[in-house]
Amino acid sequence: MATISVYDVNDIDIIDLATGVEPSTNPLTAQEDGLALNNEMAWPFDGFAITLGSTTTDINFNDNDGILSDDPVSGATLIDQQLTSDVSIAGNTYIANAETTLWQDPAPVYVQNEYEVPVIGPDGTEYTMVAVSIGEGYSFTVVGVTFDGPAPPAGTTLTYEYNSAITNNTSSEIVSVPCFTRGTFIETNRGSLRIESLRKGDLLQTRDHGLQEVIWVGSKKLNLTAQTDQMRPIVLRRGCLGANLPCRDVRVSPAHRILVSGAHVELLFGEFEVLIAAKHLLDLGGVERDLGATEIEYFHILFDQHEIVQTSNMASESFHPGQIGISALDADVRNEIFSLFPELKRYGFARYGSTARMTLKKHEAELFCFEESKIYAA
Repeated sequence: MATISVYDVNDIDIIDLATGVEPSTNPLTAQEDGLALNNEMAWPFDGFAITLGSTTTDINFNDNDGILSDDPVSGATLIDQQLTSDVSIAGNTYIANAETTLWQDPAPVYVQNEYEVPVIGPDGTEYTMVAVSIGEGYSFTVVGVTFDGPAPPAGTTLTYEYNSAITNNTSSEIVSVPCFTRGTFIETNRGSLRIESLRKGDLLQTRDHGLQEVIWVGSKKLNLTAQTDQMRPIVLRRGCLGANLPCRDVRVSPAHRILVSGAHVELLFGEFEVLIAAKHLLDLGGVERDLGATEIEYFHILFDQHEIVQTSNMASESFHPGQIGISALDADVRNEIFSLFPELKRYGFARYGSTARMTLKKHEAELFCFEESKIYAA
């Protein structure tokens, strides 16, 4: 069993450093799946002063590996980090039980590492702040924060600054954002064109809003010879998602999200169409890592809002400028995007808007792949 001491999110004071007042939306709870999953952080660039409460709440849970992780599940089964004693925190009381199937009632209750961010103490010491969430079945809520490694004293005022969270644009960061690869065909008003031929001002066919103007195209080459398998592009072979879907092999970055749909999707997740990261589709036949490539060139296309575009008869996402997406770009490219969306630098990435569809978490994607495989086997 493991025990973590958590500062209740309701006892933490937060001040926006740019305005000197409390933000209208609590950034601790507004963000889910942040740095832990390389998705968007919704925090503004000017930063926050975060003052911890005077006391902590102990949360007890099973721990098989000594690591507090996100999504301790496999398919629809909880495999670790199950709550072992009742706890009252963040205005709710969570009742421990022995259930392990996520869709059962009562649902299993478990603890997660929702995201991590670096924060700085008044003496310059850097700490890793971990947002702790408690899940009940498929629902979860950020209830407070703890620290990975050394922890500051209770009542300490910590500073979060964008520049402390941004790192150099390494290969690992590039592949953790949505990217197409050179040679990918995209549907436009002039037919199906290779992505490397697209320019600012071109009109692309989108699923939700018809023809939309591209406001930015970016690209970057990566040498893959020294990269781990997890860093390599994902290949979606022709027909891997259905008849002629896609109509030719498509290569994307591991984090690039693909649109899947159907009655079984709606039955599982309550939405007819959802987005799934390509790396979470590897359990499907015809989806694999490109282990032979020695170099890859990734491309991003940006619209005024997150869009779904057509790629070789397959629907997938455009670039969403979340914090991880932005941090993977060179400084001059980041500044170019900020010139297009100045409010992102001032107010944070929530101003760009949400993703075009619900995005499945890893364990939800595993459930989709399992059900999809049964359909093909029938």
